[in-house]
Amino acid sequence: MCLVPGAAPLSGVTMQQLSMDDLAVKSTAIVQGRVVDSYTVLTGPTVYTHYHVAVTDIWKGNAGSTVDVALPGGTASGIRQTYPGVPQLVIGRTYVIYLWTSPASGITMPTGFSQGIFSVSGDAAGAQMISRSASAELMLDTSGHPVVDQSVSMRLSDMKTHVTVALAKVGSAR
Repeated sequence: MCLVPGAAPLSGVTMQQLSMDDLAVKSTAIVQGRVVDSYTVLTGPTVYTHYHVAVTDIWKGNAGSTVDVALPGGTASGIRQTYPGVPQLVIGRTYVIYLWTSPASGITMPTGFSQGIFSVSGDAAGAQMISRSASAELMLDTSGHPVVDQSVSMRLSDMKTHVTVALAKVGSAR
């Protein structure tokens, strides 16, 4: 995985660049949904912001009608923590989120942090589009060489097809 969710607090972020296939295969679930609210909690030494996402479509894995997505950072118990490279979700916005649940802690986070979060919007023709900005954080390829992340934009239907094909290649089921 590119980062170790649930591990010790992050002081800086170095991410492994994940391909669209990597995101699909490494995720334990992929959902489309709208962020309905958030709360923060201090878990050990780390503050996490938890976002409740009302699930409208499940592309992979098992998810109920809502998913609790955690990201390190926020303010809880009088402690404020921020971490470079950790995205924030916006209440009311719809996303496609590639998720990974830690078997040890049970915390669910976006796979690859910002790499696994795509905003959903409509284009001028009424088609649903997904997009994410390029990460400004240090990113390495699989050989450990620095690379520049690229923004992503495509039709939602094309992304869903890509996920289906990627999972079929490795025999993963929805």
